[in-house]
Amino acid sequence: MFFLIVGLGNPGKAYQHTRHNLGFRVVDRLAERHDIRVGQKKFKGQFGSGSIGDRRVFLLKPQTYMNLSGQAVAEAVNFHKLPLEQVLIAHDDVDLELGRIQVKYGGGHGGHRGLQSVLENLSGHEVDPARPGENGRAAGGI
Repeated sequence: MFFLIVGLGNPGKAYQHTRHNLGFRVVDRLAERHDIRVGQKKFKGQFGSGSIGDRRVFLLKPQTYMNLSGQAVAEAVNFHKLPLEQVLIAHDDVDLELGRIQVKYGGGHGGHRGLQSVLENLSGHEVDPARPGENGRAAGGI
């Protein structure tokens, strides 16, 4: 069983340290910690595969810009014929405290354009958004 972990963000140095690139940073950290190279150009993004513990994973950083991220995600999901239960989306969330990550199943996009694009391109099916926090507006999360 494979899992696809997607980090949403915007390509380019101008966006490198912006809040929207928290998803990219999640994928970068996973890649670094688990020695997974995310450099292959595939699915309109930067792609890599490897293992986290005993689980095989695909890591993807779409290079389509945030508002079109769903194109890259849909290509990867369709190519690998992954059920959406095996797809995790990491994206920023202004309602979470910096340093907190919330994992939830289902729900809408909450106004996040990247997640909206993913949901639209996957025909509105539910995916698991993992949302790293970026400020102190919320106390929730795990």
